[in-house]
Amino acid sequence: MVLKPAKFAKLVGILVDAGAFPREQANIVLSGNLPFTALGYTWVTSPNYLSDNPLFLDADQLGGMADEALQSPEFVRSAGSQVEVSSIRAGSLDKYELRVRRVTVPVVTEPLAGITITGTLL
Repeated sequence: MVLKPAKFAKLVGILVDAGAFPREQANIVLSGNLPFTALGYTWVTSPNYLSDNPLFLDADQLGGMADEALQSPEFVRSAGSQVEVSSIRAGSLDKYELRVRRVTVPVVTEPLAGITITGTLL
């Protein structure tokens, strides 16, 4: 389940009031760990999700992330790794500046693996 941050906070409050969380460290309110599992579902939030309605999806079927090779001459990739590294010499400061990146793009393989739920009043 994916919710925008304000709706996510409201849902966590509802679940706390309903006693859906343990009182130990596994409690999302105490630990702050995301994503969390409650009522048999994994719940996540993102500031990039803009809909007021929750998104119910099967993360195993929806798709994944694919690596993209950008053509940047200053970055190199070692064999078998998707991580790119750039090493730049800052001569006047007698140091090297290292930059590391992994460029990925989302790939949707099954668009029907996610649906929007309306009428939740969240």
